[in-house]
Amino acid sequence: MAVDRTSKFVHARLYKKANRDQAAAFLEDVVQQLPYRVHMVLTDNGAQFAKRRGTESYKPHRFDVVYREHDIEHRLTRPFHPWTNGQVERMNRILKDTMTRSCHYATLEELADHLKNYLWAYNSARPLRSLKGKTPIGFILKDGRMTRTGSITTRTITSRDQTPSARSGRDVRASDGRYPRAG
Repeated sequence: MAVDRTSKFVHARLYKKANRDQAAAFLEDVVQQLPYRVHMVLTDNGAQFAKRRGTESYKPHRFDVVYREHDIEHRLTRPFHPWTNGQVERMNRILKDTMTRSCHYATLEELADHLKNYLWAYNSARPLRSLKGKTPIGFILKDGRMTRTGSITTRTITSRDQTPSARSGRDVRASDGRYPRAG
């Protein structure tokens, strides 16, 4: 999954297993899908995005090759800090709630088709409060972002990376929709 931090445009694909080649192909796909140049990618520290510490190898990481090819800066989040990728974490939760918890699929193709349709509806028909009532695609087109640069955040979905409240399905927001204040 990739989320543009400015326009909130979401791009996602389903894979049976996350590996380096698929992560690199996904980045290529994201670069092709967005109508403007991506200048920065923020990822977690998964093996599909970065080399492990202490592994010095003459062969460059496949993901490194792709982002250098497109002149994209690659940043990594701090280990064990999933909230750094907050927009992607929230979108993961929305997708899980919408798709996997409410529907059952006979095949992976049905799930992929539903994901494609949901993302189309989200990006083109769902007005977002953070964009002042515009859709992500409407925001891109209306504000002339065809030539502007953007930054995206990517993340692989794993159940162990979720917060305890997300794992249990409970929402920590109060009845008025706001998160409680600390203190």
